Amino acid sequence: MIKIVFFGTSNFAVPIMQKLLDLNFNIIAVVTQPDKPQGRTKQCAPSPIKLLAQKYHLPVVQPEKINLSDLKNYTADLGVLVAYGQLINPDIIKSFPNSIINIHPSLLPQYRGPSPIQSALLDGCRETGTSLMVLDNNLDTGPIINQKKIIIEPTDDFLSLSGKLAILSADLLAVSIDKYIDKKIIPISQNNAIATYSQIINKKNGEIKLTDHPKEIINKLKAFTPWPGIYFFWKNKRFKILTAHLNNNKLVIDTIQPEGKKSMTYGEFIKGYRDFNF
Repeated sequence: MIKIVFFGTSNFAVPIMQKLLDLNFNIIAVVTQPDKPQGRTKQCAPSPIKLLAQKYHLPVVQPEKINLSDLKNYTADLGVLVAYGQLINPDIIKSFPNSIINIHPSLLPQYRGPSPIQSALLDGCRETGTSLMVLDNNLDTGPIINQKKIIIEPTDDFLSLSGKLAILSADLLAVSIDKYIDKKIIPISQNNAIATYSQIINKKNGEIKLTDHPKEIINKLKAFTPWPGIYFFWKNKRFKILTAHLNNNKLVIDTIQPEGKKSMTYGEFIKGYRDFNF
């Protein structure tokens, strides 16, 4: 039976690891980020992947910066890496006889980098997908093992699309591992000439101007829900748009949250801000 070390941290990785466990793949150890302070209390909390590993009594490794010595107690045939959050050194990759399979939620070489799902939504793409690749020393440049497309529905936002891509990735990985190990799938090099890149998302990315194109605003809302959200400034105050839609290519705000106040419908909002207009 193939022995696997699973590298992952975020919620996106959970359905993928769960799928492997459900199908009785032999995960011998789980590598995840150290527990980090959460919320207002700043109490350290385990990652979603650590919680899943503990549920199945799997060994957990949590280095601040991973190196080969962290894996000395685990002799595995294959690594699987999903939203782990650290770079993997070449010596670690080489330590696995069948390398490390990295899951990236885009149709590589499109949207290499840290925010492929948000980027597809920002660009108003009609489809996206997931890629299984052999991890190499560069950013999402490894040979492709397998890919699968998915339609982006008009109602999708980051949360819903992430969930769909996680399930798609889990299913694709489950049917590809044995074929990859048995060399029934030959990885194909990416075409670097057509590669595009996604960027790190921060709070500032959520700022909009109400003069921006309505479609651009809606795309940002989809991409940045729930974080960092979208907001604008008016009369030196910050207003967060929580939900909105397009009507005849015009922006219609449904719910909004003025700075320091609770969220409210746009109808409630306009009663208190009668001079607001956009």
